[in-house]
Amino acid sequence: MNISIIRINILELMKSNKTLLIALSILLALPFFNSCRRGEKDPFLSLKSRNSRISAVWTLESGYSEKFTSRTTDFIWLDSECEDAVDGNLSPLPQEIKNEKRVFSQTFNFSDALATYNQLLTTTEKTIYDENFGGLLVSKNEYEDAYSKSQVQINYDYELTIKKNGEYKIYITYNYFDPDVPLYNDDSPEMQYGMTYSGTFEYVSNWHWTDNSLGTREGIQIDGFPQPMVSLVPVYDLTDITDPQFKYNYVTSIDYENTDMIFELEKLMSKEMTLTAFNNENFYYHNQTNEFEAYLNGGEKIDCIGTYTETNVENNNYYFQFISDGKSVDQ
Repeated sequence: MNISIIRINILELMKSNKTLLIALSILLALPFFNSCRRGEKDPFLSLKSRNSRISAVWTLESGYSEKFTSRTTDFIWLDSECEDAVDGNLSPLPQEIKNEKRVFSQTFNFSDALATYNQLLTTTEKTIYDENFGGLLVSKNEYEDAYSKSQVQINYDYELTIKKNGEYKIYITYNYFDPDVPLYNDDSPEMQYGMTYSGTFEYVSNWHWTDNSLGTREGIQIDGFPQPMVSLVPVYDLTDITDPQFKYNYVTSIDYENTDMIFELEKLMSKEMTLTAFNNENFYYHNQTNEFEAYLNGGEKIDCIGTYTETNVENNNYYFQFISDGKSVDQ
């Protein structure tokens, strides 16, 4: 037998075994890599566990938070005669309200170091009592405009530092100037306008891994996740006090609401992290019976009973994209 042929066969066999060994090593390593990958958008292969990848200083790059509130009210008389009755002062009794609805949304969009706030209101009410400026009866259209025509752009930086030991810190800086804020000064006869809202907000607490709402991958529970809140006040043209016309609104305060949050950790890479939370529903129901001593047109006294019902539903949606330099804060 040719010795050179034997050598070639031996070399081919060694190469074949080496390839087989490499393939076997990869197959054996896959469970380890998959154990580091829990989110759908996590890296397919990673030598770092999720616990290691989450340790970083994360800066909010983009995203949004949405809050939707719906209120439905009803007031129904048990006896239809009460609709035309009066009280002891000859004043009409409350009018029936059937399926009266008010829907209010508040949205923050985060992008390019800005937090842009918008709000929108719709209602089936014909006239609304607005408590601003001592109380005004405002028409449906003017009231919807007053609580819908707004856009507040806040200079905004949000930094989230997470450690593997379960500690985290949130540090926020913000700045916004509103030229329409009235400033009352006793030393000046003329009204001054314009105010700057700025400052910092720092919060330190704990986090831990948890099962998410779908049970398909791990979530993260943060014991306090501060979100901005903007309060606006409308200004009306009161030339005709019986028909106030909306002019503009201005900011009265910028505060923070800090609540416990459970996020879906949709993506966790060395330099990218995406947190989501959807349909966190809060429900409130109130039912109350009101009794009145009333009189009909002929002077007959009757007892009127009316049932007031109020239903409130709130939904919150969150989507946050963070970036980091990939450096662990635990090193």
